[in-house]
Amino acid sequence: MRLFALLKQRKLRPTWKYKSHGIIWRVVPTEFEQLVGEQRDIEKKEVSFFCVGQRTGEVAWENKTYGEQWWMGIEAVHKDILLLHRFATPDMPQHKGITAVDLSTGKQLWSHGDLKFATVQNATVVASKDSFEGSKLVEVHYRTGEPVHSVNEVDAMAGMPGKTGAMNPENEMRFPIPEETPSDSVQQHCETREKVGPVEVLETNELVIFNYHRHAPGRDRDHMRVDNILRVLEKESGSVIYADTLNTGAPGIVPDSFFVLRDTLYYVKDRNTLTAVRLTSRLPME
Repeated sequence: MRLFALLKQRKLRPTWKYKSHGIIWRVVPTEFEQLVGEQRDIEKKEVSFFCVGQRTGEVAWENKTYGEQWWMGIEAVHKDILLLHRFATPDMPQHKGITAVDLSTGKQLWSHGDLKFATVQNATVVASKDSFEGSKLVEVHYRTGEPVHSVNEVDAMAGMPGKTGAMNPENEMRFPIPEETPSDSVQQHCETREKVGPVEVLETNELVIFNYHRHAPGRDRDHMRVDNILRVLEKESGSVIYADTLNTGAPGIVPDSFFVLRDTLYYVKDRNTLTAVRLTSRLPME
């Protein structure tokens, strides 16, 4: 009976992997089952962007740049475009400038260096613009960048809608919650003596997905280095059906190391490999 039970066990394995040419800084889903990513080469101070399919990992485009070598990042995704921002000054976090990119091709559609992103709604991007008369909100068409109209910022802000008037895929992303004292079923799969910080936990109907940090073996305790460990636990059997080490010898704890979107777990391994694990597809143990 024991052997028969073991043979019936199922394990998860990666559905696909995408290895970037730099450190994956941020990943954002789109309405069209894509994932747009921001990747950075720290040594060269270069930033570029990529787009892959959520289901297959197929590359739509990659290594795209848009005029700015380093000081640029993802602002938002709206319908079939990606919006990027620059910075008011390199050493300050305030965003300034908007560049729109076609999600299907990765080609730049338009760019306005004097606008600051505020929100998106239907077919327009709403942004603020400074002038001699003060700051105003302006609306530009999301595909062409052509002005639609402008209004006084004070009057408009009172009735400002939410971040987007359309479906926002980011709202469907589920992130883990840090727990200082996780359940016994989770705790028994952590190396308690070596664990550093809280355990981050996300539950589905059948699974518990969690990651924790442990002191990296052989490292000097006076200069903390940690390994980031991921586990997927099946509630019914109490067994681990998937495990991976997300990073080794990192200088500190990294929160939100994974997320779940629909039926798939996504995480970045070794800072440069976006990994997808379909939670509904289990395979016989090898």
